[in-house]
Parts: sequence; structure tokens; C-alpha cells
Amino acid sequence: MTIVRAHVEWMIDPDHPENNIVNVPHFNVGSVLPGDDPAWSQLAGDLAEGCKDWQSLSAAPHKVKVKLYDAEASKPNYPKAIYETQDPIRTLDQWPHEVALCLSYYSVHNAPRQRGRLYLCPGLCFSATNIGTYATDTEIQKMADLAQVFEDLGGVNVDWVVWSRIDREARPVTDYWVDNGWDVQRRRGVPGIKRVEGTTDETKRAQLRADAGGFHPLRRAPAPAA
Repeated sequence: MTIVRAHVEWMIDPDHPENNIVNVPHFNVGSVLPGDDPAWSQLAGDLAEGCKDWQSLSAAPHKVKVKLYDAEASKPNYPKAIYETQDPIRTLDQWPHEVALCLSYYSVHNAPRQRGRLYLCPGLCFSATNIGTYATDTEIQKMADLAQVFEDLGGVNVDWVVWSRIDREARPVTDYWVDNGWDVQRRRGVPGIKRVEGTTDETKRAQLRADAGGFHPLRRAPAPAA
């Protein structure tokens, strides 16, 4: 068998790829896949297109990049396959990047090393125009529907699994849920580009009043060259 670690990347920021949204599910392929096996590329393509189809049922499609790794390989561990959908990179302007819903899952028992979480971004499918205290039924059902993409991937010899690096064991996912409480992923928050300053020093306060009411644009460092 081969344990596959999949990096599913929603490409939402062409200038700052570090702001892209990444989820990392694992899969168990029932046979050993050599590094040059075309099944790696097939699996990457099926996963990327499945995720794109799930997302684009509700909104304009975002480019999805999938990288597949052998989860048990030693370092340096390079991708076995990379696939990108043929879609434009669309910015995520109508949703706070760090606001997420959690797809929780487990294998038989909801216990340590038998469960996992994926923090999904509803902004890929919805706008935040009427965001409420709790997510709507439509929003949580949409996030839960992504589990079907993982479940259907690759046929009978591929399972969506909980992979434990401690136990070195892959357990098939048996149950999952999404509740309506918002989660926050601070690492996805975009850096500020403006701030308001204040001071109790009278001399500095006069300078701030003269300087656009205390608003200061922040210079954002360019993304590193690819």
C-alpha cells in the first residue's frame, strides 16, 4: 500500500502565493506506487478536478493546484505529481480569509490519532455580504459535501484515511461532520495595508493630526520570485 499526502491549494492571490488556502487530506492506495507510476498523475488530476467541480457548483471556479507526496518517504520528499486546473486565479475579495468552517472526521472512534480536521474556506463558494453569528444550513452542507469528493476518489482501492505519524497507521474515515460554529485560522489572515495610530504625547499628536488623521499606509513586501 501507499499512503498519499495531498496538498490541495486554492490559488486566490497571484502576487502573494503564501496567502493561498491549503488543505491536506490523506489517502491510502491499496498497492505500492513507484515514483514514476502514472497513477500518481491520474490521482492528482482526479482530486484537483473533483475539488474544482465541488467549488464551482456554487461560484466561479478558482484554480486548484494539487501536489501528491508519499507520506512515508524520507527527506527530501519531493512531490510525486503536480496538477493544476485550467482556471484563472481569482482573488477572494468577498470573504475574510481566516474565517473557516471545520470538516471534522474520524475512523470508528473519535479519539486521538483516529481523527482529523480540515479547515475549509466558505468564501470559495459564498460571499460574506450577510455573514451571521452562525453559518447557515446551506453553508455547512456545502462544506460537508467535499467529503464525498474524498470518498469517491480513485475507486475501491483508494480510501480517504486518518494518517497517524506516531502509529504509522492509516485508518479509513468512517464518520464526518461540519457544525455551524465559525473557526478562525489566523495563519490565513492577510497582512494589513493601513493602520490608525494614536499617542498621548502632545507634540506627536499634532503631527498625527497633520498627517491624514493618523492613517498610515503600510508597505507590503513583494512576493519572492518563483
